[in-house]
Amino acid sequence: MRKKLHNRIGILGGSFDPAHLGHIKISKEAKKKFKLNKVFWVITKRNPFKKKCFFSLHKRIALSKKLVLRHKFIEVVYIENKCKSNRTYKYIKYLCKKNQNTDFYFIMGADNLIRFHKWRNWQEIPKICQILVFDRDNFKSECLKSVAYKKISKKRLKFIFPNHTHNSIFDNNNLSENISDSFLPYNISATLLGLNSNNPMNEIFYKISFEHALYNYNNVNYTFQDIIRYFEFRNNSS
Repeated sequence: MRKKLHNRIGILGGSFDPAHLGHIKISKEAKKKFKLNKVFWVITKRNPFKKKCFFSLHKRIALSKKLVLRHKFIEVVYIENKCKSNRTYKYIKYLCKKNQNTDFYFIMGADNLIRFHKWRNWQEIPKICQILVFDRDNFKSECLKSVAYKKISKKRLKFIFPNHTHNSIFDNNNLSENISDSFLPYNISATLLGLNSNNPMNEIFYKISFEHALYNYNNVNYTFQDIIRYFEFRNNSS
């Protein structure tokens, strides 16, 4: 009897405040390299490590769904009301229960692996899914020193090094694949503009973000002032 093939599903969790082209880029990269059938964008009401969100939960879900309209392999989900928790381990267990015969791949940035050991029940996560770590600004050297890296079986953890020529957020400018809203302003200003990375709140940065469609993509339209207000919020709440 022919063995039934397993589905392969990626999980990209976060506040998606807001979702942008970088999230799509790493979803596509993970799908390609690990032959994923689908990638769940699991939106959380609030990131436990952040004070607050700029957009409401309803707005973030709506914007994310609009952003991925052309990418049918990405499914935007909010399941905290179903699994009664915003903890990663809990919602992964819930998804495993709802999707039988499925291999799960949890996608994270390298900066998150460094503090992974601070997540609740973090040691249980590699037991139920593979961990895919996207390198961000050469964070790998720090990852290798992390508590999580030393304790997770290397069979359960894979690093992904984005192709900067074809997979950077701004394809024509050779920027590194750093989609974190905590690091993105520094990444763009320092790499593309040659500015002082301690002063990312620069009008040129906003203009570049706007014109390169980082946030304006697939009929998700923010005004120039929207982007300015957003990064001022991120800077003041960090």
